[in-house]
Amino acid sequence: MCDLARRTRTNADIPIRKAGRNAAGTTHCGSNSGKVPGTHVSAASVSNTAPNPAATPPCSLNVHPMRRSLTQRPFPATTGPHLAVNRPDPAAYCGLMLVYAPAALLLLFFCVSVLHDRRKFSNAIVLGLAVLCALAAWLYELIRSESTSGAVAAWALLTLGAVAVLLLTYFLFVNGVRMLRKEGRSPTNLLSLGAALAIVGVVALLAAAVSVRNPVLIGVAAATGGLALYFSFLFLCFVCYAFLYGRLRVRRKADFVVVLGSGLIGGSTVPPLLASRLKRGQAVHAQLAKRGGSPLLITSGGQGPDEEVPESHAMADHLVAEGFPAHLIRREDRSTNTEENLRFSKAIMEEAKPDYRCVVVTNNYHAFRAALTARRVHIRGQVVGSPTAAYFWPNATLREFAAVLVDYKRINVVLCSLIVLGGALVWWAVR
Repeated sequence: MCDLARRTRTNADIPIRKAGRNAAGTTHCGSNSGKVPGTHVSAASVSNTAPNPAATPPCSLNVHPMRRSLTQRPFPATTGPHLAVNRPDPAAYCGLMLVYAPAALLLLFFCVSVLHDRRKFSNAIVLGLAVLCALAAWLYELIRSESTSGAVAAWALLTLGAVAVLLLTYFLFVNGVRMLRKEGRSPTNLLSLGAALAIVGVVALLAAAVSVRNPVLIGVAAATGGLALYFSFLFLCFVCYAFLYGRLRVRRKADFVVVLGSGLIGGSTVPPLLASRLKRGQAVHAQLAKRGGSPLLITSGGQGPDEEVPESHAMADHLVAEGFPAHLIRREDRSTNTEENLRFSKAIMEEAKPDYRCVVVTNNYHAFRAALTARRVHIRGQVVGSPTAAYFWPNATLREFAAVLVDYKRINVVLCSLIVLGGALVWWAVR
């Protein structure tokens, strides 16, 4: 009985022991102090380093291992470099926007201008300026970053420019020789060869100015280099926008398809160049007819001094021979150049339908200049191009570019005069 009494604990003993333990408050375990598990533990009383088990005697209380680990676990630091956040700098973004703002504004103006009227040479200039501004902004950002990428990009552009000049010179020279063999020695067939020789002359003049360092030669080289850059920029703008313009689709219905004429072979035979225009005219007519219209096709071209019949008549006969309905053809047989082609065709269209819309067909190298002329004579319509032989395209494009320069001769004379004046100022500065 006594042994059973010693082993048995009454319900009254349990609260007494709990009360005694709570009254003690804390239990000391060696050098570490802490509250009894189950009580509140403040962050200030917890050490950030784990205790050394060898230096700390075992605690007399049976504290649960999980609760002991909670009291010994260090709290993470609330500050430090690992919590720093790399937030974007608003000033850097504003600076980047300002650098690219001119290019963005020019591109926006280009899009609005194209939507308003595609047939403007200013569209080509604005597009070229937008590309130049974007390229300059990109180079500025690379140089400002103070890294080697800026110097690498600058040298890469210079290298690409030099290689492009060499390749262009070689291409123009080869094309010029081929034009002489295939088309004869007329002045208009010498443009490719003349352009190649002009590039060689400019490069030689610049090299001589750098090596000799003569003030007069430096001034002449500065003026010549400036003119070369000016005409190169205009030519690139012309070619790139002409390429884009030739790929714009006809966006409206049209009442007429006008095919511009060219010279005849033997005085009465349609050459392949003109046959390509007529084929494209038939395709455009069929496309417009599918949209529900019934357009008429106008063949435009007068009779030259070495031709037996007017070009428009030979063109109409060629179309009829190809199966095109004769009653849908109208002939304009008084014109002698592109502007007269469009003016006289305009009179026919206005007489038949005052509020007409038309599509003018010519070769692809001639399409953009014909569009500029159509805008000048107030033709309501778009110009499309037909394919041209690859060897003929470079020389013909140079001829069209020269004609555009003549059309805008006033502004070109003024700007070229300013460039020459700049060369004179260079001579004055180095003499």
